[in-house]
Amino acid sequence: MLIVLTAILAAILCNGLRPAPLAWDWRPAPPLAPVLEDFQLLKDALSRPETVLVDVRADFFYEMGHIPGAISMPLDDHNSESLAAWKRTLSPGATIIVYCSDSLCPMAAQVSEKLMAIGLTPKIFNPGFDAWEEMGLPVESLD
Repeated sequence: MLIVLTAILAAILCNGLRPAPLAWDWRPAPPLAPVLEDFQLLKDALSRPETVLVDVRADFFYEMGHIPGAISMPLDDHNSESLAAWKRTLSPGATIIVYCSDSLCPMAAQVSEKLMAIGLTPKIFNPGFDAWEEMGLPVESLD
């Protein structure tokens, strides 16, 4: 027990002496893009043809199941050049909504920041795919 307490005190002391102490909170920073949390607002947006739904999970998970109409855009598969080329295919005024597996997944925010860097204004569907599926809403797969 003494060893555990000594280790905890040493960690606190070392962290406090750092020029930039490490945060004690494990949660990711809030996303820069606007967050959409309402399922009905997402369903309404999906009924409009100018809406583009982007699934940022790995291809494997996208193939197993995704929100109908979503395109796959995994985080590491796109650079600024490929995103700029994709942007040119969008209709003017397109609404882009990005989602990941759940609200703790940071990839939706990371892809949104990449899209914002090329001049797009995406929104993040924060509940993510898992919540969509748990609500019993339709799911597509590539079986």
